[in-house]
Amino acid sequence: MKRLLEEYKGNKTQILHRHKLCGYEWKVAPNNMLNRSGCPNCRKAIKNGDEEYRKLLSELNDEFASNVSEFETMADYKADIKKNLEKMNEERAKVELENKIIDKIVENAEVSVPEILIHRELDEMMRDMSYKLMYQGITLEDNA
Repeated sequence: MKRLLEEYKGNKTQILHRHKLCGYEWKVAPNNMLNRSGCPNCRKAIKNGDEEYRKLLSELNDEFASNVSEFETMADYKADIKKNLEKMNEERAKVELENKIIDKIVENAEVSVPEILIHRELDEMMRDMSYKLMYQGITLEDNA
């Protein structure tokens, strides 16, 4: 029930969100949203037993669901949210497992780099340095 107010910039880059229920705006990284940190304003209101928040919660009905979603009833809306959260958790668990497997493979891998690749990379680095110096009016030969 959050609306993005800025373009997605990466999983760890904070972007502005607006909570559809209370209208509060805050910056948070998408990966923190997946951890269900939720709206800080509502979280504080729940903790403090805020009467206004209780009133907002009481308005979570079929009319609300049809206004903020494609569903006609709150029950259908909640079921869809639950299904999506379960799917996201499954995907996250799958990615975490894949990352652990890849980390183990990389940890145990031994790679030998052919000598020719090392020389090519060194030549490319020297050419790059030469061009950068040339733009400053300096040559490698001047400094050798």
